[in-house]
Amino acid sequence: MMEFYGHLGHITRQLNYFDEALSHWHVALSWSYKYGNVQQIATVLFILAQAQQHEKNTCLLSIIIY
Repeated sequence: MMEFYGHLGHITRQLNYFDEALSHWHVALSWSYKYGNVQQIATVLFILAQAQQHEKNTCLLSIIIY
């Protein structure tokens, strides 16, 4: 399940559905914790950090543009 939701997160991000992507990655993270998969936990946390950085950069760009 963790791989499934991780892939859904990537697909929805590519389609610019960022809120849905975050939701899928959070579900993937919870499954990763349930299975105790340390590598997958680290991967999903890294992806979530990148998504947060992207959101901040987008917000900063909108402030600069407007």
